[in-house]
Amino acid sequence: MKPTTICEQLESVIQKLTSIKASDIDSVEDAFKDLLHCETNTMKLYDEIKGEILRVHSEEVTDEEFRQKMNLAVKKIISN
Repeated sequence: MKPTTICEQLESVIQKLTSIKASDIDSVEDAFKDLLHCETNTMKLYDEIKGEILRVHSEEVTDEEFRQKMNLAVKKIISN
């Protein structure tokens, strides 16, 4: 799967699923593999963000500092 972002990956899967025939079992299997890859990447992203939320939340910070730190953490995670 070549697209890099989760959105691009999902769009690629949607394009595959809307253009293949049910009788083309190899293409159907490829689309399901790509969908599983998207799910795996989504769960990795979820785990990273959850870890950052827990890490930052354990610090003694104001609401504004928390928002700023979370914003930076999410940007860092998404850019990787």
